Amino acid sequence: MSKYFSVNVCDETGVEDVRIHSTLEEAKEACLKDTECLYELACDSGAWDLYESLLENAVYGVVLGHCESATREPTEEERLHEFHGREGGYIIESPRIVEHNKDGWISVEDNLPKIGEKVLIFVPSLNDNSKIDIAWLDDGKYNDGFCFVGSTYGFDLPQVTHWRPIPHPPVIK
Repeated sequence: MSKYFSVNVCDETGVEDVRIHSTLEEAKEACLKDTECLYELACDSGAWDLYESLLENAVYGVVLGHCESATREPTEEERLHEFHGREGGYIIESPRIVEHNKDGWISVEDNLPKIGEKVLIFVPSLNDNSKIDIAWLDDGKYNDGFCFVGSTYGFDLPQVTHWRPIPHPPVIK
């Protein structure tokens, strides 16, 4: 699911910051509101040079990706030595870039949905019998490992290549 951003050019600290929004409309509204705030400040103070220099930074758009750090249990060797982890006993991996796919499909190699969250899954087939199904990720407590459980089938994790959140239903007017 896409996320959107706007740059706040009217922060009282004087530092521009990026805000994340759930919808494109929210991002547009925030961008316009912040720019109107900056305009009012310029009207009050006469700082039109500042207004014009910051105006080009009053932008909004679609987030194309993000950074993330995976976590894992430490190995036996890491338990014996100091490791880059948390007091809770898990390792935090080095950050990596995760690109958001414009078509909404997320590779299972990049990220997995939350356990139990219903999503659309894609299971490719060589003979053009590829499947798209509604399924949820099972935590493996009742089988041999993580898998997707669908309405009619269960899919081993290696069978599923992509998933995406189920879109909201259309608004009927």
